[in-house]
Amino acid sequence: MFAVTFWQWVLEVVFMLLVLIYPQIPRESNKLVDHIFFLFVQLYFALVNTFYLFGDNVFQRSVVEVGVLKALKRALLQNY
Repeated sequence: MFAVTFWQWVLEVVFMLLVLIYPQIPRESNKLVDHIFFLFVQLYFALVNTFYLFGDNVFQRSVVEVGVLKALKRALLQNY
């Protein structure tokens, strides 16, 4: 459980730093920065949900029993 909360904290700190730095970058200078920031925001919201999923005891037990991919499929279909 410690590793999950630590990595979630690291991801959220990096996200907050980027949110603070992003408005300081001139908009017309580089569209690549806009694309990278957009992709990071999308990944951030996808990854934060996986931290909550990996914190679930039923999901952790399912990972041990059948592996990560089948456990994710079970969790998405709610078929524990």
